[in-house]
Amino acid sequence: NDYKAVPYPHRSRPGATVASSGCGVCCVSMVVEGLTGRSFPPGESAAMAIKWGARAATGTDMGVLSRRIASHFDLKCRKTSDTGEVVKAAKGGAWAIANVSGDRPGYTALLSSGGHYVAVRGVEGRRLILLDPGYYPGKFSKPGRRGRAVLRGHDILVTPDTLELDCLGRSPRYYIFEREDDMTQERFDAMMEDYLARRASRPASAFAQEALCRARELGITDGLRPGGFASREEAVVMIMRALELAGKE
Repeated sequence: NDYKAVPYPHRSRPGATVASSGCGVCCVSMVVEGLTGRSFPPGESAAMAIKWGARAATGTDMGVLSRRIASHFDLKCRKTSDTGEVVKAAKGGAWAIANVSGDRPGYTALLSSGGHYVAVRGVEGRRLILLDPGYYPGKFSKPGRRGRAVLRGHDILVTPDTLELDCLGRSPRYYIFEREDDMTQERFDAMMEDYLARRASRPASAFAQEALCRARELGITDGLRPGGFASREEAVVMIMRALELAGKE
């Protein structure tokens, strides 16, 4: 609503502005500024969307604009409909744009009654941190919305499930943006967490299956996470259990 004077026309809506149709270009501006630190106001984003053919009759074709913006600002962009992937990426410092579908029979959307884009800028605890270019006072106090979001300044904190329900029916639901070469501690931690989880889920190797089964029967180990790394405390506990069993024999 701060950009009522910034044109964002389409042949079917020649008088349209960023305020009336530009949630997508506003989100792109937030993503670019958040990841690069460069100034990129919605007026510039809107001009690029028009130039690149991303201005659609209903708003912004994010499939087109996300790809061109990522290339222009040396960012990586990928599409997904997996909310868990968005959470994991956000923990690692990525930003995302969520493709909100709006109300449907039996469901009142939190973020918009119709099509809308919002930016995901991070994670705090069990909630995603959103930036909504269409926010206005009282938006989340309407019937069906009250109590589903936590407001903190410009930040809107929602659970991943809430965002997923708001984006149900869209394909893709999310556009994830990352810096090409910036490895932050948060991003490394998220990658390592994912690697350790995948390694732990591997089945036991053939040579170890019999011994693992026997150790589980004796109560030395629970047999879970056969491919996972053991901490020193876990190793000590298993050794002590084995020694106690040996002493009883």
